[in-house]
Amino acid sequence: MPMTLDLAQKEKWISEMKTLTTHAKWGVQLVLNLPTGMKNRIPLYPWLKGPETLSESEPTLPTQRPPTSMNCWESLLVSGYYAGLWNKNYIVKAITKTAGTGNEDSGFSKLAWYMSRNGTPFMPNRYRAEERALIIMFGDTGEHFALTCGEGKIIELDKAAQGVTDLQNTLQRAPYYTYKRVYVAPPPTLSELNEIT
Repeated sequence: MPMTLDLAQKEKWISEMKTLTTHAKWGVQLVLNLPTGMKNRIPLYPWLKGPETLSESEPTLPTQRPPTSMNCWESLLVSGYYAGLWNKNYIVKAITKTAGTGNEDSGFSKLAWYMSRNGTPFMPNRYRAEERALIIMFGDTGEHFALTCGEGKIIELDKAAQGVTDLQNTLQRAPYYTYKRVYVAPPPTLSELNEIT
């Protein structure tokens, strides 16, 4: 059963995602099985390894500043953290690659795996993004992610666009116009991420 967010949580997540996409730039994804020296060059890694510090005046809000560079699905996860929806362990689980054959990972993050199996698939021209605070995954293997904010709009962090954009404009950009499906779902629970191997 996916996470159920109340209206205040949805609005907080949307607000945090809007803020994050005004300060952060798109960057390469963090792959957790890289050597530490390589991981340290990706801003998300030192941030993830930093403390889960909380403000004394607002004990539910983290005080550590977000990383300045991340990819699209990492921006969803980091903004959810700042909205108070989950902790850093949740982010680590979501970006961990699923098992492949032999010693190789599949290249599929647990979040992409979850979306491809639990998200509602739509033909791209049939989905209108009228709901708020749902994850939208473009393509069957998680090539791009965004957060819906209603009225046909999404919030994304991409090389070509960031911030609030019209879903239809994103679907017309290369390479997204070639995708046969988008998947839409609320975020998974930590237990759902833990069940994915």
